[in-house]
Amino acid sequence: MVRVCGQDTVGELKLQICEAINVLPKCQKLLYPKIIASKLADDSVLLSQIPLKSSLKMTMIG
Repeated sequence: MVRVCGQDTVGELKLQICEAINVLPKCQKLLYPKIIASKLADDSVLLSQIPLKSSLKMTMIG
């Protein structure tokens, strides 16, 4: 499980995923229903700029 807040970026989320499961951020592709893939591909985007629900489950391909 990874915990983030709205001020974290997509890149910071990917780093936390890397620490948890050892998949490098550059190898990760994040998927979440109804979110434009380019927003999750841009590591500089703040998570607060993406309409995510709390306690969500996201798919990571890597």
